[in-house]
Amino acid sequence: MVTVPEADHSQGIGDRGFAARESAESYREGYAAEDRPGQDAPGEQESSGAAAETAALRRAVARTEPLPAPLPPLRSEVWPDWKPQNPPAVPQVQQQRIPDLPSLPRIQERRTGAIALSFAVFVLLPILLTALYSFFIASKEYVSEFRFSVTDTSASSGSGSLQTLATVIGGGGSSAGGSQQNYIVTDFLTSRQAVDELEKRIHIRELYSGDVGDRFSRFDDSRSMEDFVAYWKRMISASFDPVTGIANARVKAFRPQDAQLIARTLVTLSEELINDLALRSQKDAVRFAEQEVQRAQDRMQTAKAAMDAYRNTEGVIDPNSNLVSSNIDLAKTLRANLSALQTQLATLTRQHLDASSPAVQTVQTRINATRDQLASIERQVGNNRGGSESLTRVVSQYEKLDMDRQYAQTMLVSTMQALDQARANAAAQHLYLTPYVQPALPESASYPRPFLATMRTAMIAACLWFIGLVLVRAIRDHAR
Repeated sequence: MVTVPEADHSQGIGDRGFAARESAESYREGYAAEDRPGQDAPGEQESSGAAAETAALRRAVARTEPLPAPLPPLRSEVWPDWKPQNPPAVPQVQQQRIPDLPSLPRIQERRTGAIALSFAVFVLLPILLTALYSFFIASKEYVSEFRFSVTDTSASSGSGSLQTLATVIGGGGSSAGGSQQNYIVTDFLTSRQAVDELEKRIHIRELYSGDVGDRFSRFDDSRSMEDFVAYWKRMISASFDPVTGIANARVKAFRPQDAQLIARTLVTLSEELINDLALRSQKDAVRFAEQEVQRAQDRMQTAKAAMDAYRNTEGVIDPNSNLVSSNIDLAKTLRANLSALQTQLATLTRQHLDASSPAVQTVQTRINATRDQLASIERQVGNNRGGSESLTRVVSQYEKLDMDRQYAQTMLVSTMQALDQARANAAAQHLYLTPYVQPALPESASYPRPFLATMRTAMIAACLWFIGLVLVRAIRDHAR
C-alpha cells in the first residue's frame, strides 16, 4: 500500500479532486468485481484492504486495454476513516419556452400566365413578323460595287527654278494630297449634289419608286428631295481606308440593271469632280501668272519711258561711253605729252641753257599749254559742256534708270516663264480617279437575308424582354 503523508493534502484537494478519486475507486472496483464475480457488495471491497486494491491494479496493467491517465490519490488513502457521502443535489433548472420566430415571407407563386403572355408578345411576335416579312414580303435588292483610288501626280511635275517660282505664285500643282481627294469623293457620293446630278442624268427617283420593290422598301415619290437624300444614304455605302489608299462604294437597287447604271454614273460624276477640283486651282494659277506678267510689262514700260526722257534731255545715249570714256582717253594723252615736255625741259636745263633762251621758253610754253588743257578736261568731269550741270550727277541718274530697266526686264522674263509653266500644268492632268474595279451586273440578290434578320430580331427581342422582366420584378419587390 502506498503511504501518502498527511501533510496539508486536505488543503490542496478540492471538490474536483475528490470527484476524480471517487471515479477512480469505482473504476478499480469494477475490475475487482469482474475478477471476483461472487462478491458484488462494495462493503466487502472496503474490508479487503490494500491487498485487494493492489491486485486490481496489477490485473489492470496486464490487460491489453489502455489505462487512463495517472489519477490523484484516493480519499481513502489520504483519510482512512473517510466515508462516501451523498453528492449534493443538483438544482433543477426551470425550462422556459422559447417564443416562436416570425415566419419567413412566403414567396408568391410565379405568374406563369403573365410571363408567357409577355414572352409571346415581345419575343415570339416580333420574330414571327420578321420571318414573314423577310421570307415572303421583302423584295430582292441587288448590289453593284466599284472600287477606286485617287492619284495625285502634281508633286512630281516640274523641276528646278521654274517649278520653285511657279509654286511661289501658285502654279506649282495642287496642294491637296491623294488621301484628301479620296475623302472628298466618298463624301460626295452620299451628298445632295450627287443626288441632283443623278436626277438630271438618269432620273434616279424613278428607279426607287413606282412599281419596284415592296411597299416598305420603295420610296414614295410624293415626298421631298430631302427625304430622298436620307433614303439614298440607306441605299449606298462609301468608305475609304487611309492605310491602303483604297475607296469602296456599294449601291443597292431593286433591279440588277438599275444598280449597275447608278454605279457607272457615280464613277463618271466622281471623275468629273476630281477634274473640276484640279482645273479650278490650275486656272487660278494661270490667272495669277498672267496678272504678274502684266505688272512686269507695265513696270518695264515705265523704266523705258524714263530712260528715253533722260536721253532726250541730256542729249547723250550713254554718258559712260560718250563723255566719260572720251575725257579719260584725252586726259591720258595730255598727261603723256606733259611728261614728255617736262623731260625735254629738264634736258635743256642740264645743258646749262639760260631760262631766257628761245629753246627753253618754247618748251616751257608748250608745258604750260598742256597743263591748261589737262585742267580743262578734268574740270569737265564736274560740269557738262554748257557748265550748268555736274557730269557726275548725269552719270548717277543714268545708272539709276538703267538699274530700274534691268530689274524690270528680269522680272518680266521670270513672270513670263512662270506663266508658261502654269499653262503647261493646266494643260496636263495631275489628279486621276482610277476605278480599278468597275461596276458589274449583279446576277443574284444580296438582300434580304431572312435567316440572319430573324436571328438578329430574336436576340434583340429576347434581351429586351429579359431586361424588362428583371426591371418589373425589381420594382414589385421594392414596392412590397
